[in-house]
Amino acid sequence: MRTKLCLALLLLLSPSLLLAEGFSIWAMGTRSTAMGGVGTATVSDAASVFYNPAGLVQIEGSEIIFSTCTIRGRMKYRGADPWPGYGVTEQPLASAPYLPQFYAAKRLGKNVALGIGFTTPFGLAFQWANPETFTGRHIAYHTELQTLIYSPTLSYRINPRLRLGIGLNLVRSYFRLDRYLIEYLPDPVEAGTMSLEGNSTYLDSGWTMGLQADLGRTLRLGLSYKSDIRLHLEGMADFTEFETEENLPVPADGRAKGVLPLPGLYSFGLASEIRENLLLEVNLNLAHWSAYDVIRLEFDDHPEDNLSLEEYWKDALSIRAGLEQRRPSGVILRAGFFFDDTPQPSASCGPLLPDSEQTSLSFGFSTPWRDVVIDYFGLLLFIKDRKVRDNKDSFNGDYRAFGHVWGIGLKYKF
Repeated sequence: MRTKLCLALLLLLSPSLLLAEGFSIWAMGTRSTAMGGVGTATVSDAASVFYNPAGLVQIEGSEIIFSTCTIRGRMKYRGADPWPGYGVTEQPLASAPYLPQFYAAKRLGKNVALGIGFTTPFGLAFQWANPETFTGRHIAYHTELQTLIYSPTLSYRINPRLRLGIGLNLVRSYFRLDRYLIEYLPDPVEAGTMSLEGNSTYLDSGWTMGLQADLGRTLRLGLSYKSDIRLHLEGMADFTEFETEENLPVPADGRAKGVLPLPGLYSFGLASEIRENLLLEVNLNLAHWSAYDVIRLEFDDHPEDNLSLEEYWKDALSIRAGLEQRRPSGVILRAGFFFDDTPQPSASCGPLLPDSEQTSLSFGFSTPWRDVVIDYFGLLLFIKDRKVRDNKDSFNGDYRAFGHVWGIGLKYKF
């Protein structure tokens, strides 16, 4: 039973919860999200803290941005042989609460700006309907991982055409896993349930930097990088024992800790005014998932049960494109598209959080109202069907999914 607990905790720390271009939440700014997630080359407001810190120095005076978004999804699962078998259907429920984002920035003189951001880029929860009868309940029926990132940032204008920025990413995390415990005698018998919940032991940290350059009157270049971050997580596992004829014991409640590396992210952006008041930007993002190698789990009271688990992730590529048109009335119209690869191998695609390639269409608009600018966006996710026949927990089947994201933001300049 102890070994199965270790494996369950290792699975919780699996980055299937945190795919940097898959099921991560890139909607950290209303303008960028409405344009398919671009912004590396052209972002020039307080949201530069997240997308490219070099753009921060282009603000005028002081600026505050508050935005929120919500993610909803639908997924259908059909089992395959040998387990859980053809004809089995399950209903996952993938969603997230309203995720707030806050940015504040101030320009100091002509060439320097300071900013700070509070963002929630990883906030998805994944739960299966009817957990008491869900066929994969001994793997996981509820998983959740959320992060809050504090990002103090500095931006500097080198000359009228070139800007640089650098910042810190300080991370606080929360996680949860619920599953059933099962023993094979040789037939499966449920011994009880486990609920693991915890958070980061202290503030984990990474850094970000960026560059923006004006290559001509209408052509702009952007580069940005977010470093790897290692999350140090610690939690308490609570067990509930079922009454069975076999009188199967469950482990005692206890603490466990592990380290989860988040990948670095590279972004290249190029933008041009293809006609008057019509901007086109294209971004190419690469999430460095190949840096993710081993998950380690340690028990405070049982060091002999410490485990490490190798994973086989690949770098994830994302292509994004967006349009922005400024109307004489002051209204700004936006639209975008993106394609995201998945770093998740087929063997790891299972109940914790299945992932697949995604394409998306987005749209939005911005309208001024007194001293405030109001932004809206919507985003439709078209997720490629995925057939899994080599899941490492033998939970094989077919996944079909669709998702959508909606958000609103307020920008105040003073």
